[in-house]
Amino acid sequence: MQEIDGQQRLSLKERQRQERETLILQTAEEVLLEKGYYNTSMDEIAARVGIAKGTLYHHFARKEDLVSALFESLLQESIHSMDQLALQEGTASERLHAVLNATYQHIYGARFQLFFSLFHGLDLYQIVQDRKAPISEAMQRIARRISLLLDEGKADGSFDRSIPTPILTMLFFSMISPKAFKRLIFDEQVDPACIADHVSRVFFRGIAATPSDTGVL
Repeated sequence: MQEIDGQQRLSLKERQRQERETLILQTAEEVLLEKGYYNTSMDEIAARVGIAKGTLYHHFARKEDLVSALFESLLQESIHSMDQLALQEGTASERLHAVLNATYQHIYGARFQLFFSLFHGLDLYQIVQDRKAPISEAMQRIARRISLLLDEGKADGSFDRSIPTPILTMLFFSMISPKAFKRLIFDEQVDPACIADHVSRVFFRGIAATPSDTGVL
Protein backbone atom coordinates (compact mmCIF):
# COMPACT_ATOMS: atom_id res chain seq x y z
CA MET A 1 0.00 0.00 0.00
CA GLN A 2 2.83 2.36 0.87
CA GLU A 3 4.49 1.57 -2.46
CA ILE A 4 1.25 2.34 -4.34
CA ASP A 5 0.86 5.60 -2.42
CA GLY A 6 4.46 6.48 -3.25
CA GLN A 7 3.83 5.86 -6.96
CA GLN A 8 0.71 8.01 -6.81
CA ARG A 9 2.61 10.83 -5.10
CA LEU A 10 5.38 10.60 -7.70
CA SER A 11 2.82 10.63 -10.49
CA LEU A 12 1.13 13.68 -9.00
CA LYS A 13 4.47 15.43 -8.63
CA GLU A 14 5.38 14.70 -12.23
CA ARG A 15 1.97 15.89 -13.41
CA GLN A 16 2.41 19.13 -11.49
CA ARG A 17 5.88 19.60 -13.01
CA GLN A 18 4.49 19.10 -16.52
CA GLU A 19 1.61 21.48 -15.89
CA ARG A 20 4.04 24.11 -14.57
CA GLU A 21 6.26 23.69 -17.63
CA THR A 22 3.26 24.08 -19.94
CA LEU A 23 2.30 27.29 -18.12
CA ILE A 24 5.88 28.56 -18.42
CA LEU A 25 5.85 27.96 -22.18
CA GLN A 26 2.46 29.61 -22.62
CA THR A 27 3.55 32.64 -20.61
CA ALA A 28 6.88 32.88 -22.43
CA GLU A 29 5.07 32.86 -25.76
CA GLU A 30 2.79 35.69 -24.61
CA VAL A 31 5.76 37.80 -23.51
CA LEU A 32 7.70 37.08 -26.70
CA LEU A 33 4.73 38.07 -28.85
CA GLU A 34 4.35 41.28 -26.84
CA LYS A 35 7.99 42.32 -26.54
CA GLY A 36 10.16 40.29 -28.88
CA TYR A 37 13.14 38.18 -27.97
CA TYR A 38 15.62 40.82 -26.81
CA ASN A 39 13.15 42.64 -24.55
CA THR A 40 11.92 39.44 -22.94
CA SER A 41 13.57 38.50 -19.65
CA MET A 42 13.51 35.32 -17.63
CA ASP A 43 12.66 37.48 -14.59
CA GLU A 44 9.44 38.71 -16.20
CA ILE A 45 8.43 35.23 -17.31
CA ALA A 46 8.95 33.86 -13.80
CA ALA A 47 7.00 36.76 -12.28
CA ARG A 48 4.05 36.31 -14.63
CA VAL A 49 3.94 32.57 -13.97
CA GLY A 50 4.18 33.24 -10.23
CA ILE A 51 7.27 31.11 -9.56
CA ALA A 52 10.77 31.79 -8.30
CA LYS A 53 13.42 32.47 -10.91
CA GLY A 54 15.32 29.41 -9.69
CA THR A 55 12.30 27.23 -10.43
CA LEU A 56 12.19 28.61 -13.97
CA TYR A 57 15.88 27.81 -14.45
CA HIS A 58 15.20 24.30 -13.18
CA HIS A 59 12.99 23.83 -16.24
CA PHE A 60 14.99 25.91 -18.72
CA ALA A 61 18.62 26.79 -18.04
CA ARG A 62 18.71 29.55 -20.66
CA LYS A 63 16.31 31.75 -22.57
CA GLU A 64 17.51 30.09 -25.77
CA ASP A 65 16.45 26.70 -24.38
CA LEU A 66 12.99 28.04 -23.63
CA VAL A 67 12.61 29.46 -27.15
CA SER A 68 13.85 26.19 -28.61
CA ALA A 69 11.23 24.27 -26.62
CA LEU A 70 8.55 26.65 -27.91
CA PHE A 71 9.76 26.16 -31.47
CA GLU A 72 9.65 22.39 -31.01
CA SER A 73 6.13 22.60 -29.56
CA LEU A 74 4.92 24.70 -32.49
CA LEU A 75 6.44 22.27 -34.97
CA GLN A 76 4.86 19.30 -33.19
CA GLU A 77 1.45 21.02 -33.32
CA SER A 78 1.88 21.65 -37.02
CA ILE A 79 2.87 18.05 -37.71
CA HIS A 80 -0.07 16.75 -35.67
CA SER A 81 -2.45 18.94 -37.69
CA MET A 82 -0.96 17.67 -40.96
CA ASP A 83 -1.28 14.11 -39.72
CA GLN A 84 -4.99 14.58 -38.93
CA LEU A 85 -5.71 16.17 -42.30
CA ALA A 86 -3.98 13.31 -44.09
CA LEU A 87 -6.32 10.86 -42.32
CA GLN A 88 -9.59 12.62 -43.11
CA GLU A 89 -12.06 11.48 -45.78
CA GLY A 90 -11.63 12.40 -49.43
CA THR A 91 -9.40 11.57 -52.36
CA ALA A 92 -5.64 11.58 -52.05
CA SER A 93 -5.49 14.84 -54.02
CA GLU A 94 -8.08 16.49 -51.79
CA ARG A 95 -6.29 15.50 -48.61
CA LEU A 96 -2.88 16.58 -49.89
CA HIS A 97 -4.37 19.93 -50.91
CA ALA A 98 -5.89 20.29 -47.42
CA VAL A 99 -2.46 19.67 -45.87
CA LEU A 100 -0.89 22.23 -48.19
CA ASN A 101 -3.54 24.89 -47.53
CA ALA A 102 -3.49 24.41 -43.74
CA THR A 103 0.29 24.66 -43.72
CA TYR A 104 0.29 28.01 -45.50
CA GLN A 105 -2.43 29.36 -43.21
CA HIS A 106 -0.34 28.22 -40.24
CA ILE A 107 2.80 29.86 -41.59
CA TYR A 108 0.95 33.18 -41.94
CA GLY A 109 -0.02 33.25 -38.26
CA ALA A 110 1.70 35.57 -35.80
CA ARG A 111 3.06 32.66 -33.75
CA PHE A 112 4.85 31.06 -36.66
CA GLN A 113 6.20 34.37 -37.93
CA LEU A 114 7.65 35.04 -34.49
CA PHE A 115 9.37 31.69 -34.13
CA PHE A 116 10.50 31.61 -37.75
CA SER A 117 12.25 34.95 -37.25
CA LEU A 118 13.71 33.76 -33.94
CA PHE A 119 15.00 30.53 -35.40
CA HIS A 120 16.66 32.21 -38.37
CA GLY A 121 17.80 35.31 -36.50
CA LEU A 122 19.36 33.68 -33.43
CA ASP A 123 21.98 31.00 -32.93
CA LEU A 124 19.41 28.33 -32.07
CA TYR A 125 20.43 25.75 -34.64
CA GLN A 126 22.63 23.71 -32.31
CA ILE A 127 20.04 23.86 -29.52
CA VAL A 128 17.38 22.50 -31.83
CA GLN A 129 19.84 19.88 -33.03
CA ASP A 130 20.28 18.78 -29.43
CA ARG A 131 16.51 18.33 -29.14
CA LYS A 132 16.01 16.91 -32.63
CA ALA A 133 15.06 13.31 -31.76
CA PRO A 134 11.32 13.92 -31.12
CA ILE A 135 11.16 16.38 -34.02
CA SER A 136 12.81 13.90 -36.37
CA GLU A 137 10.46 11.14 -35.28
CA ALA A 138 7.39 13.32 -35.89
CA MET A 139 8.72 14.43 -39.30
CA GLN A 140 9.30 10.83 -40.31
CA ARG A 141 5.72 9.99 -39.31
CA ILE A 142 4.20 12.71 -41.49
CA ALA A 143 6.58 11.86 -44.35
CA ARG A 144 5.31 8.29 -44.26
CA ARG A 145 1.73 9.58 -44.22
CA ILE A 146 2.33 11.80 -47.25
CA SER A 147 4.07 8.94 -49.07
CA LEU A 148 1.07 6.68 -48.44
CA LEU A 149 -1.27 9.35 -49.85
CA LEU A 150 0.90 9.68 -52.94
CA ASP A 151 0.88 5.90 -53.38
CA GLU A 152 -2.89 5.96 -52.97
CA GLY A 153 -3.14 8.54 -55.73
CA LYS A 154 -0.95 6.38 -57.94
CA ALA A 155 -3.12 3.34 -57.24
CA ASP A 156 -6.36 5.10 -58.19
CA GLY A 157 -4.81 6.47 -61.37
CA SER A 158 -4.64 10.13 -60.29
CA PHE A 159 -0.86 10.43 -60.16
CA ASP A 160 1.88 9.42 -62.56
CA ARG A 161 3.05 5.96 -61.49
CA SER A 162 6.38 6.37 -63.27
CA ILE A 163 7.59 9.05 -60.81
CA PRO A 164 9.20 7.39 -57.74
CA THR A 165 7.27 8.12 -54.55
CA PRO A 166 10.37 9.36 -52.64
CA ILE A 167 10.81 12.05 -55.30
CA LEU A 168 7.14 13.04 -55.10
CA THR A 169 7.39 13.20 -51.31
CA MET A 170 10.49 15.40 -51.50
CA LEU A 171 8.74 17.72 -53.96
CA PHE A 172 5.68 17.96 -51.73
CA PHE A 173 7.74 18.88 -48.67
CA SER A 174 9.65 21.47 -50.67
CA MET A 175 6.28 23.18 -51.30
CA ILE A 176 5.51 23.49 -47.60
CA SER A 177 8.93 24.79 -46.60
CA PRO A 178 8.34 28.20 -44.98
CA LYS A 179 11.81 29.32 -46.02
CA ALA A 180 10.93 28.85 -49.70
CA PHE A 181 7.96 31.24 -49.48
CA LYS A 182 9.14 33.59 -46.74
CA ARG A 183 9.35 36.62 -49.05
CA LEU A 184 5.89 36.06 -50.54
CA ILE A 185 4.20 35.60 -47.17
CA PHE A 186 6.11 38.01 -44.93
CA ASP A 187 7.31 40.72 -47.34
CA GLU A 188 4.81 40.64 -50.20
CA GLN A 189 1.86 39.81 -47.87
CA VAL A 190 0.42 37.39 -50.43
CA ASP A 191 -2.65 35.53 -49.17
CA PRO A 192 -1.47 32.06 -48.08
CA ALA A 193 -4.62 30.50 -49.56
CA CYS A 194 -3.71 32.04 -52.91
CA ILE A 195 -0.18 30.61 -52.71
CA ALA A 196 -1.52 27.20 -51.72
CA ASP A 197 -3.98 27.22 -54.62
CA HIS A 198 -1.43 28.11 -57.31
CA VAL A 199 1.36 25.93 -55.96
CA SER A 200 -0.97 22.95 -55.65
CA ARG A 201 -2.22 23.48 -59.22
CA VAL A 202 1.35 23.36 -60.50
CA PHE A 203 2.17 20.32 -58.35
CA PHE A 204 -0.96 18.26 -59.02
CA ARG A 205 -1.08 19.06 -62.72
CA GLY A 206 2.57 18.20 -62.99
CA ILE A 207 2.22 14.79 -61.34
CA ALA A 208 -1.20 13.98 -62.83
CA ALA A 209 -1.42 10.74 -64.74
CA THR A 210 -1.81 11.07 -68.52
CA PRO A 211 -3.93 8.72 -70.64
CA SER A 212 -0.79 6.75 -71.56
CA ASP A 213 0.05 6.33 -67.85
CA THR A 214 -3.35 4.83 -67.09
CA GLY A 215 -3.53 2.76 -70.23
CA VAL A 216 -6.36 4.85 -71.68
CA LEU A 217 -5.94 5.76 -75.34
